[in-house]
Amino acid sequence: MNINYLNRIAKDISERAKKILINDSIELEIKSIELNGSSVKVWTKGITGIARVSNIKLLDETDQVISERNSDLEVYASQYISFSFEYEAKAEVVTQ
Repeated sequence: MNINYLNRIAKDISERAKKILINDSIELEIKSIELNGSSVKVWTKGITGIARVSNIKLLDETDQVISERNSDLEVYASQYISFSFEYEAKAEVVTQ
């Protein structure tokens, strides 16, 4: 696959990523997004007061899910947490 197309996919993700949703109800702001070729890194602002993280979603401007992860992470209520995501657009050659 053409590297320019993979870079375009990564750029699309970086431009559409608008917010993070924790446990389907807690909105977390994006602190920064870094685009490097076909790789995208997303960092969130920190938060406290969450006892457990059961899922986390990266949403676009229309609240559609770009990426979702399920977990069972217990957190101390006073613990300051933040998240980072890294995506890389890759091509896979399939032969038959």
